[in-house]
Amino acid sequence: MGYMIHGIRASHYKNSGNINFELGVARPVNEFENDNMHIFGVGSFDAVSEYEKGRGAKPRMLEPHYANELIKSGAFVPYEEYDMILTPDPEDPVRDIVTKLIPVKPEIQKHFEASLKNKA
Repeated sequence: MGYMIHGIRASHYKNSGNINFELGVARPVNEFENDNMHIFGVGSFDAVSEYEKGRGAKPRMLEPHYANELIKSGAFVPYEEYDMILTPDPEDPVRDIVTKLIPVKPEIQKHFEASLKNKA
């Protein structure tokens, strides 16, 4: 089972030199209701809402060197399905980080391999 990934967003913090790569992973819109709010809709979205952030939810992060390689080589194709390989984040071992994306569609897999091969 793959996940629809809309994009990769880089956030470069100039003062510290840190750079983070966030995956935009599509998630279904789920209905939720309590005394204060009602959330409903159709389709999917790729953002973590302020409400979810307040409850500790964080976006899925991509390993920086691999993310740069995907972007610079042109291998990543947005709005496609990918499987994700997760490993513990070296900076926070209780969180996982995506270290590899595997395209689900064979034609995207071929593009991925050719792009990464040409980059090397």
